[in-house]
Amino acid sequence: MAARIRRVSAFILLILTFSSMTFGGAANRAVFGGAERSFYLGLSHAENAGTGGQTAVSPPVSGQNSGSSAVSNSESSAASSGTNTSNSGTNASNSGSSTTGSGSSAANSGNNAAASGSTASNSGSSASASGSSETDQSNAGTASESDAASKDTGNVEVQAQGAVAYCENTGETVLSKNADGKFQPYSLTKLLTVLIAVNRLSLDEEVTVSADAASQTGSSVGLKEGEKVSVKDLIYGALLPSGNDAAYALGEAVSGNMASFVKLMNKTASNIGCTNTHFMNATGMYDEGQYTTCSDFLNIVRQAFSNRTVEKAAGTKTYTIQKTNKSAARKLKTKVSLLKKKDSGIAAGKTGYGNDNDASIAAEYNKDGMTLYIILLGDKSASRTEDVQKISAYAMKTVKGVLAVKKGSVQGTVHVRRGEKTKAKVYAASDGYAYLPKEGSKKLIKTKIVYNDNVEAPLHRGSVVGTCEIYLGGTKVNSVPLVVQEEIPTGWLPSYVGISNMATVVILLILAVILLLFVIVLALRARNRRIRKRKKERLIRTKALEKMMEEEEHKKRGWDF
Repeated sequence: MAARIRRVSAFILLILTFSSMTFGGAANRAVFGGAERSFYLGLSHAENAGTGGQTAVSPPVSGQNSGSSAVSNSESSAASSGTNTSNSGTNASNSGSSTTGSGSSAANSGNNAAASGSTASNSGSSASASGSSETDQSNAGTASESDAASKDTGNVEVQAQGAVAYCENTGETVLSKNADGKFQPYSLTKLLTVLIAVNRLSLDEEVTVSADAASQTGSSVGLKEGEKVSVKDLIYGALLPSGNDAAYALGEAVSGNMASFVKLMNKTASNIGCTNTHFMNATGMYDEGQYTTCSDFLNIVRQAFSNRTVEKAAGTKTYTIQKTNKSAARKLKTKVSLLKKKDSGIAAGKTGYGNDNDASIAAEYNKDGMTLYIILLGDKSASRTEDVQKISAYAMKTVKGVLAVKKGSVQGTVHVRRGEKTKAKVYAASDGYAYLPKEGSKKLIKTKIVYNDNVEAPLHRGSVVGTCEIYLGGTKVNSVPLVVQEEIPTGWLPSYVGISNMATVVILLILAVILLLFVIVLALRARNRRIRKRKKERLIRTKALEKMMEEEEHKKRGWDF
């Protein structure tokens, strides 16, 4: 009996213990569940704080990536730490809940875990904040990247702190130096200003210049408040003499006010792939909050110069704004010196200037079918022209093209009006190349001969009479002049109807032969007529003589019949 009582008592005690553990565990789980939720809320705030910290800091791209990585890693570590803390709290609750009282202790421990989660959250914020301190490190990283990037310049030494050269034909970056370093764009900004204006305004639209536009300092066209100027004139005014007043007037014409236009500029830059560029004005005037990189500005230049209106304006040497309601005619001149140099290859360009040691240039180089975009930032004003020439010469040697037309090869014959000769062989005046993109096939390259209208004598050795056009996949990519390699003087009168001198001589000889034959025939016919006449006369005489002899015979014989 005593043994049975002990067994029943032990059984009851076991049930009570089990019940205590069950209810205590539920309470503990409720407490730790709340702690876990509050921890993740805290982490969410930490992430937001981290993002905010990252936005506030705007290092160069390399540094920004580094900083972002550091923030992300710190937050991830904090999150992992917080999660581990929460899990350890849960484990504590499961293991330490033999009684209700011990469950309460576990709940307190859970609160401590929640506090620990908050600490982890704060740690995430601290990690984000520490991203700001990485700016100096990122700058150091940019410097090291600059040293590494300098190796990408091959044998070309340029004074610019940042440089990029990009071949549009092949899609390759020919040269890169500190391409992601941040610089002031200065007046290169006007390329984006003009690009937006061209896409949103009619060239013939008339703009009334505001007081703000007319009061712009620095480079100026000399616009006056209330002056009425066309959008086209403002485009040339912004690009050739780099008129700040013209650029400002374009911005106002597009958006109504400058603040809205600057927002549009930044949105447009972002849309075309600029990730480390920010504009504060439409003119490029110095502003601490305004910056770009060579990599980013390459995107802007490719968009701008692919627009025929912008490219034409940026490649114009001089332009005249006709008389307006408040000004006499103005003659504008480009500031891109290479546009004035023969055979420089520069088809379009825009300069920027902060001081003699901080200038910039963006240029389009076209030669032998190759289109090259060159961006130089942080350059010296005295050396940027030479830098562009060095880079373009380097690109011509480095970028490999396919020889589509060989210099001196015969490409066909051309008809020459009023010439001593009516046809002449034409030769390629130079080599013609086509630059294929990667994986491009040579089968895509085709040529087409186009002769000038009414090629007329006299022609001299080297006279251009047409072009050999080179096509890549149906798109014209290059052209080579076709020349004659002989002297062709004006021909005789028959050349006016397309008969050469030689042909005239041959025709005359043929006519002379025909005439001679005709004369011979006439002479023979006359001789034959004379012969026939003589024969006829002899026959008549013979018959008359016979008749006379017959009559004489009759008389002698006395015949009357």
